[in-house]
Amino acid sequence: MHPGDHPSPDEAIPGMAGLRPRRPAVEDLVDDALDATVRTGSPAIVRVLLEELADRGDDAFWEAAALLLGLLATRPVYGLAEHQGVEHLRQVARTADPITSLVLLLQSVHRADGAAAAHDSWQQAPMELRGPALAQLLISVAYAIGTGDGRLDPQRTVRLIRAVIIDAP
Repeated sequence: MHPGDHPSPDEAIPGMAGLRPRRPAVEDLVDDALDATVRTGSPAIVRVLLEELADRGDDAFWEAAALLLGLLATRPVYGLAEHQGVEHLRQVARTADPITSLVLLLQSVHRADGAAAAHDSWQQAPMELRGPALAQLLISVAYAIGTGDGRLDPQRTVRLIRAVIIDAP
């Protein structure tokens, strides 16, 4: 420390540095929400994640979306070869509701052109679609990939989509 520098609150008391709880990283929030969603199927888990990310701003939303897109990119699309899967995602995106369309567009762009291109698509999407799209990505990962606790079953997946996306206030 230099003369005139002021210590952070943790540094002001010897032995306190690092003891204050820090905000968890976005990756940890997503991992925790994914685990809890698979275990419980509770809409409250998804809502809490969206609220926390909203408090942190759009960069946090994108970081979470990018993590989930990366996970989904590890799985084949409908059992098709990569190019065919990307084209299928684009075709379905053209006829889907706005939220699903955004999710499928993001997946196709991420798979074909990478995360930076998907980020551009995210930035162009209307703000009001980003939260529901992130919720749908989380639910998709919980259903398609799951966690060490298993995968979200079809019934709870439908209930969760209905509660968090379709019937959301």
